[in-house]
Amino acid sequence: MIFLVLRLKIGLNIKRVAAHLLNVASSVVNPFDKVGFREDEK
Repeated sequence: MIFLVLRLKIGLNIKRVAAHLLNVASSVVNPFDKVGFREDEK
């Protein structure tokens, strides 16, 4: 039982880390959309 709980927690942590890495990678590729930067429209 404890093994299943630990396995579930490790699996969720891996998904969380992967999601964070994807967010960082997408911020590096396209930073302005992520931080809400808008160019002045004239």
